Amino acid sequence: MDIMVVVAHLDDEIFGMGGTLVKLALENRVKVVCVCKGNDWDSEDDVFKRKVIFCDLCRELKITSHVLEYSDTKLDTIPQTDIINSIDEIYTKFRPEIVYTHSKDLHKDHYIVSECMDVVCRPRQHASIEKLYHFAIPGNVDWSRNDFIQNTFVDISESNYAWRKKEYILKYRRYPDLDPLSYQKMESRDEYYGAIIGVRKAECFQLIFDRSL
Repeated sequence: MDIMVVVAHLDDEIFGMGGTLVKLALENRVKVVCVCKGNDWDSEDDVFKRKVIFCDLCRELKITSHVLEYSDTKLDTIPQTDIINSIDEIYTKFRPEIVYTHSKDLHKDHYIVSECMDVVCRPRQHASIEKLYHFAIPGNVDWSRNDFIQNTFVDISESNYAWRKKEYILKYRRYPDLDPLSYQKMESRDEYYGAIIGVRKAECFQLIFDRSL
């Protein structure tokens, strides 16, 4: 199937659905669209490193990617129609059947991207789309009081899925052990969701709509 993943930042694809992304890339045509260009790190070297990591991930998984030129943490200064049109141009050419994107969490960039994708993915506008899923970024969704409800789980127990996710989490940034984005806490989260469905590790999503039913 043709699957599009739309994220705000270079790393959200791993923190939001890293294991699932690896799994989907095995048998589907996947495109990752990053709305922001990764300029919110401490130095130009860090920005360059972040882009290299993102490109390496996409190349290794044999998925296509597109990075838009919006600035991190500045999406609220851009007319939302501009962001929608930029994403919609890519969407229209790719014509995905399934889309994954952010839930409306505490981070304003995540929230805005999620709102933009609500518009882009309107079924009456694009006949190709069958399913829209939201994912959660740890540490942002937890305090946002949004309506994220886990109703779909993906088994990522297979060693390749978990190993690739760990590899890229640690490449992007090594967060302190108690940070929700640290590998230790991400692994605990995956194990918890795995226990819910009776597997070793899983990632959770919210199915927003399913037009194929």
